[in-house]
Amino acid sequence: MYNGSKKEMILTIGITSYNRVDELIRCLRSVDCNEYIDNIEIIISEDNSPLRDKIEKAVIEFAEKSKYRIIFHKNEKNLGYDRNLKKLIELANGKYILYVSDDDMFLPCKLSHVLKVLTENDYGFYYSSNYNTEKGRYSKQYDSSYKIDSGAEYARAHIYDSILFSGLIFRVEYVRGLDAERFLNKNYFQVYMFLYSLYKYGGYYDKEPLINVIGDGANGYGQADSAVKSELLANRKHVLSNLEFHKGLIDVIRMAGDDLGVDFISSFEREYSKRSVVGIVSAAKAGRKTLRQYWTKMKSLNIRLTNIAYVYYVFIMIVGGNIAEKLMQIAKKSNVVKGQKYD
Repeated sequence: MYNGSKKEMILTIGITSYNRVDELIRCLRSVDCNEYIDNIEIIISEDNSPLRDKIEKAVIEFAEKSKYRIIFHKNEKNLGYDRNLKKLIELANGKYILYVSDDDMFLPCKLSHVLKVLTENDYGFYYSSNYNTEKGRYSKQYDSSYKIDSGAEYARAHIYDSILFSGLIFRVEYVRGLDAERFLNKNYFQVYMFLYSLYKYGGYYDKEPLINVIGDGANGYGQADSAVKSELLANRKHVLSNLEFHKGLIDVIRMAGDDLGVDFISSFEREYSKRSVVGIVSAAKAGRKTLRQYWTKMKSLNIRLTNIAYVYYVFIMIVGGNIAEKLMQIAKKSNVVKGQKYD
């Protein structure tokens, strides 16, 4: 059981929890930072899920044997994804907050490295590469670690690195005043915080991976009490599910741009069009009818697709999903630019 002090709290590990018992305990077991035990707290914000009692019991049993300071918070009502991220900021005692989904894990011995960087520097924001177990590869991994200057140019360049919230580290005092109410059911409050923090304060990118992205837990999107009911949000395996999530993502990027007076959406449109090939191929593998449905829904999004997306669609409609997938795999092997990611 934790017997230390919460003085000089450097890092709050903020874990969002909803209806996942085993996954949450797995995440807690992965916390591995022997050098900075007294500088870390773990706060779990359970969002009034059906399995709340089982989750609370499991966390209490784990905390009794843990060397870390663990706080279990129960929301009185279901806040939803975006407002639960905000709740963790309100609860945090650390100088920084590190977000983690309850169905992801920490890579061994990596937290000590992160704490060392945070104690020796003064950043407004910090993030690192991740490892994806399902895909067997790293994401958000560039050639080297580097400081990121503040400003629109740098915020725009890193938009896609903000989408997965596990592993994002924010300076608490800089984001505590942000209002999450307006982001209800957008599902991308972290993207707003990311763009806001980089634009205002800059940050740091660390090549060393921190999070093992597993993402195998059932989710409450589109079905929790505070959520707009949506089969496409709830069923992540549906070929159109990602596009339904993209509606919220696009809205949040526009909101950030409007608030900060920055054109984020134009650069996002260009990058989104380039990356659209993955979703188009997946839809094509389900048949041409599904591909047409996917394309119609993608064109209905509140963005301007560039010509490359149209080229992808026409070409893949002609050759079919299986051939297109093989060609994409060849492109990944031969055309990956060193120091950049290919998703």
